[in-house]
Amino acid sequence: MTSSSPLPSVLPPGGPGAASHLRADPRCSQSAPRQAIARLAWTLAVPPGAEQLVALTTVRNGLEHRRYRLSKPLPPDRTEMVWEEDVEPGVVHYWRVLTRQADGWAPSETATFNGPTCVADYQPGEP
Repeated sequence: MTSSSPLPSVLPPGGPGAASHLRADPRCSQSAPRQAIARLAWTLAVPPGAEQLVALTTVRNGLEHRRYRLSKPLPPDRTEMVWEEDVEPGVVHYWRVLTRQADGWAPSETATFNGPTCVADYQPGEP
């Protein structure tokens, strides 16, 4: 994931050309003990746009005040991704999909999920 960076022109959330029907499935990683992840999914914007980004924050109103992390650019036909970094246990995460349209970035409505608490029965490095 990349750090927050200003986007050229961000349109009002949920308008024409924005992704919709956001869904999150927070869970514990099967390959990394104690690591929380979130499978994020959405319905493509109409029209689909040139590329997409996912913005995520744990700061209330962080999406509006540009205090978020961005995914790497996603292809225009992508409808899901797994967020694997900085999913904090017990914390509300706010996220949206940004779709690059001809007149700017069309953000979806904001969705939320709670980070899961992931425990393991052993310490890393133990047999």
